[in-house]
Amino acid sequence: MSNLFETMTTDNLLKLKDRLEQAIELSRSCSIDLLERHQAVEEALTNRL
Repeated sequence: MSNLFETMTTDNLLKLKDRLEQAIELSRSCSIDLLERHQAVEEALTNRL
C-alpha cells in the first residue's frame, strides 16, 4: 500500500489524512454512543429482573 501513497501528490495525501482523521473521530463518537446505549439497555434489563 505504501507504493500507492508514494504516487499521490502531497496535497492529496494531506486531504486523505484529514478525511481519515474525521473518519476516526466519527468512529469514536459512534462507539461511545453504542456503548452508552448498551449500558442503558443493560440497566433497563437489570431493573426488570
